[in-house]
Amino acid sequence: MKNGRQESRTSSAVREIRKAEEEAGRRIKEARDKVSAGILQKAYDRAKAVKDERLAKAREEAQKNRNSIIHEAQNEARKIRQKGEEDIKMLQERVKAQKSEAEKKAAEMIKKYIQGDLS
Repeated sequence: MKNGRQESRTSSAVREIRKAEEEAGRRIKEARDKVSAGILQKAYDRAKAVKDERLAKAREEAQKNRNSIIHEAQNEARKIRQKGEEDIKMLQERVKAQKSEAEKKAAEMIKKYIQGDLS
């Protein structure tokens, strides 16, 4: 009887050990899954933060470039406008000088006509 009881206890102990091992294995797997999920979530969050940071820097850089281009274009437009105004002034002065010369010639011709000298 002792052998039967001892075998029964041993079998029971072995079953309990197997149950405990299975439970421990299940808990280890759950823990690994949770840790893996946590690691994945942290990696995703970090990647998103890095992406957002880089996008913000890229937007900032693009805005700086845009502002620089606009500033350069405004300066170029101002220079072109000034050159145009200078050209207009120069042309007006030439027209004024030519008009004055034409008026002198016309006056001279009228004077000669009146005096009867149309040569």
